[in-house]
Amino acid sequence: MPATTEQYTHNLSSRERCPKADDLESLEHLVQSGEETPEPIPTTIKGSIPTWINGSFLRNGPGKFEFGEDKYIHWFDGMAMMHRFHIRDGSVTYSSRFLRSDSYVQNLEKNRIVVSEFGTVASPDPCQSIFARFFSYFQTPQPTDNANVNFVKYKGDYYVSTETNYMRRVDPQSLETKEKVDWSQYIAVNSATAHPHYDREGATYNMGNSYGRNGFFYNIIRVPPPEDKSAVEDSADLRGAEVICSIPADEPRKPSYYHSFVMSENYIVFIEQPIKLNLLKFMLYKIQGKSFHNILSWEPQYGTVFHLVHRRTGKKSPVKYRAAPMFTLHQINAYEDNGFLVMDMCCGDDGVVIGEFTLENLRRESGQAMDEFYNSLCRNLPRRYVLPLNVDENTPLDENLITLHDCKATAMKTNPEEVKAEKCSRVSAACLPARVAENTYWWETLIRCGVILACTRLSLSLLLRLELQRKMMEWFCQSLSLLERRKALFYSFWMPGPSLSWAELRSLSTSHVAPMEYLTRWADQHPAILSTGCHYL
Repeated sequence: MPATTEQYTHNLSSRERCPKADDLESLEHLVQSGEETPEPIPTTIKGSIPTWINGSFLRNGPGKFEFGEDKYIHWFDGMAMMHRFHIRDGSVTYSSRFLRSDSYVQNLEKNRIVVSEFGTVASPDPCQSIFARFFSYFQTPQPTDNANVNFVKYKGDYYVSTETNYMRRVDPQSLETKEKVDWSQYIAVNSATAHPHYDREGATYNMGNSYGRNGFFYNIIRVPPPEDKSAVEDSADLRGAEVICSIPADEPRKPSYYHSFVMSENYIVFIEQPIKLNLLKFMLYKIQGKSFHNILSWEPQYGTVFHLVHRRTGKKSPVKYRAAPMFTLHQINAYEDNGFLVMDMCCGDDGVVIGEFTLENLRRESGQAMDEFYNSLCRNLPRRYVLPLNVDENTPLDENLITLHDCKATAMKTNPEEVKAEKCSRVSAACLPARVAENTYWWETLIRCGVILACTRLSLSLLLRLELQRKMMEWFCQSLSLLERRKALFYSFWMPGPSLSWAELRSLSTSHVAPMEYLTRWADQHPAILSTGCHYL
C-alpha cells in the first residue's frame, strides 16, 4: 500500500473505513425468547470433529425478552440462558437452562418485569397504593443478578457473571443454578467485570469499582489459586481475594464505564475511556424513570488514558499514557516485546453505539431498514497501541519511542509524566486466504518467524468455528515449507488457559515437531472446558 494511501486510511474513522451494507437480512429470529433444553440432545454434524477434541463448550447470553405484557428494551437485558455443547469422540450433544437468578424468579412469579436491567426500568407494582408506588421511585435500585454475560472461573468453581456485584455459581455439567455470590462480602468493591484473566499459577484477576468519601476508584482484584481442601467443598469460596491496586478516576465526578481490561505477562492495563457515568444522574436515574444506559454519555473531550500496573507488585506506573478518544469493549491480545507492551483491541470512535443495540433496532426488517441501522453504527475494528515501558527523566521529549520492527504505532513523551500513544489501525490479514481474512480478526502475522497468532470475534456456531480452524491448519501446513513448519506453532482461540508469552512461543518454535503433530499431542494432554462471552460488537 502506498504511503499516502496508508496515511489516508489511518486517519479515517472506524465508521468510514467499513463498507456500506446492502440488503442485509433481519436479525429478528436471533433475538427472540427461546425454550430451555435441560436434557442433552444429539446434534447434526457437518464434516467431522477430530476425536482428540473432548470437553464442554459453555456459552451464556440473553434468552428471554418478555414477562407477561412487559417487554425488555435492550439486547443486554434478556434473562440469562446457559448453553453447553459437550464434545466427545467426534460427536456433540447440546443442552441449555435458564439461570434461576433472583431476577428471573421474581419476574416469573409476578409475570412482569420486576427488576430493572441495563436498558429497561421496572415499573412499580400496580397492586400497590398510589402512595406506595410514588415512594418506590425514591428507593435505592437493587442491582440485578441476571448474569447473562460470561462463564468465569474462580478457585476451581464455575460462575456466570454480569457487571454488578453479584455472580451465580453453576454446575458446568448440568447447568444447575447454585448460590448467589456477592463480591462486596469479600472485598470492598461495588461491582466487577464479567471478563477476568487467569495466570499460569491459577490465580484470577479482575477489576471492580468502589466509591465513597475519598472518591471513585477502579480496583484491580486478585483471587488466589484453589486450595486442595476447597476442591471437596461444594460452596462458593472467594476467600483470599484482595485489591492489589486502586486507581483513582481521572475525572472524579465522571468515572468511566469499562467492560474488560488488558493483561500481559507482567502488567495489567486499565483503559479509562471517555464513556462517562454521571454520578448525579446515577443517584437520580430511578426517580427520573431512566434506565442505566441513559446515564452513560460519550464525552470525547476527555480522551483515553491507559493506566499501567505491575500485576505482581500492584505498583502503578507514574507515567500516564494518553491517547485520542476511543471506545472498546473487548481486547484481542497483549504481550511484552523488548521493553514495549503491545496491545491489540477492537476499537471504535464513538461510544454512543452501546445504546443503539435495542431490540427494536435488532428486529428491523430485512433490506433498507436493517441497512440504515447497520450503516449508522460505529464499527469496532482491530487497533494496535504500543506503550514504552522504560520511560524516565532521561527519555527525550517529542520523539517517537517505538522502535519495534514494522510497527506503525507511535508513542511520544510530551511532559515528564505523560506519554501520548498513537494507534496503528492497519492490522493486515493479506497473507491469509480471502474468505478467512474477511471473517477473522488477525492481530499478529509473522510468517517469517514461523508464528501465527489468531483470534476470531465472530458469533459463529461452535461447529463452524471448529471447521474454520481445521481449514486454517490445513492451509497453514500446506503453505509453509518443512523448515518453516518445524519452527511454527499455530495457537488458536479455542485452546483453554491463558495466552502463551512470546518467550514461550519462541521456545516452542525451536521444536522439530510439525504443527499438527504438536497440536494433537497438546490436546491429548489438555482436555478442554471452554467458555466465551455473549456480546460480539
